[in-house]
Amino acid sequence: MLAEGYDPFPEVNYHQWQGNMSLYARVILDGVELDENTIVAVYDNEQIRGKEWIGTNKALSMVIGGDSGEYPSLHFKVYTGGRIIEVDQGLTYQYYAKIGSFEAPYIIYLPTPVVTNTSSEGWATTCLPFNAAVPEGVTVYTASRIENGSLKIEPVNCTILPKNTPVLLKTENMTSYEWLSRVAEGDAEIENNLFKGTTEAKTVEPNTVLTLGHSTEGNHEIGFWLFSGTTVPANRAYLETDNNADYGVTIDWDDESNGIKEIENGRWKTDNAVYDLQGRRIESSIFRSDLSTGSSNNIQSSIKKKVGLVIVNGKKIVVK
Repeated sequence: MLAEGYDPFPEVNYHQWQGNMSLYARVILDGVELDENTIVAVYDNEQIRGKEWIGTNKALSMVIGGDSGEYPSLHFKVYTGGRIIEVDQGLTYQYYAKIGSFEAPYIIYLPTPVVTNTSSEGWATTCLPFNAAVPEGVTVYTASRIENGSLKIEPVNCTILPKNTPVLLKTENMTSYEWLSRVAEGDAEIENNLFKGTTEAKTVEPNTVLTLGHSTEGNHEIGFWLFSGTTVPANRAYLETDNNADYGVTIDWDDESNGIKEIENGRWKTDNAVYDLQGRRIESSIFRSDLSTGSSNNIQSSIKKKVGLVIVNGKKIVVK
């Protein structure tokens, strides 16, 4: 996060151009005009062509450099509240043109940042109305298939998440983070994704979609469960119900660090130990003794007394 009063943009060399275009504008975010704590820069791709602080009257008077006979597309980078929000409004450079006036200013509308809050385990979903940089420490997943009551997810290697792309997110250290609009091409390669998404609140019939949360039964495991409400909030991903997931699905993911790894045949392998559903090893002599007997009844009996739902020898055992 950048500090207030700091100028994050490079200086503009107006001497490299023959002429200029003037812009008189106001900047609006969430219906509010931004004030003198805001600086606006104008870019042609990665080249800065002008910048200026908003005045005390909440107006912006800026010179934008350019040459005769060229008509590059321009976009804005606005530094406000300690962060940079980008927007492309289709403005084109025009030699010696005057855009906006005191009586009729040009309005720069900034996309509202999207705040994502995570579950206690660090899971969340999103579907954004704009391209956005993936925050550091956040892993992006798509849903590839549902198998035996589990949702199989795949990591997505990307730095810019494309707009209107529903995804599952995982972080270890953040309880919330902010997505900011970026004028850049999304670089996520997504071929198969079961997730559906919405950038606005969506009305649904009760018990027709699965949303991220904790189960109301058993040990309240994190997953996608039947949604009894009628409105899916904006900027969320969800699953449509099918015959394989009438109540809900748990999340299966590949994580080398927790001692559990999904292999090609869809089954879990372990290091001959017992884990809870967050991948934490359960140290207990009663589990080891039950494993040595090879009795599933003994294992289930022990689990019922101890922790409920666990992974034993690569299998999830559900105690109802």
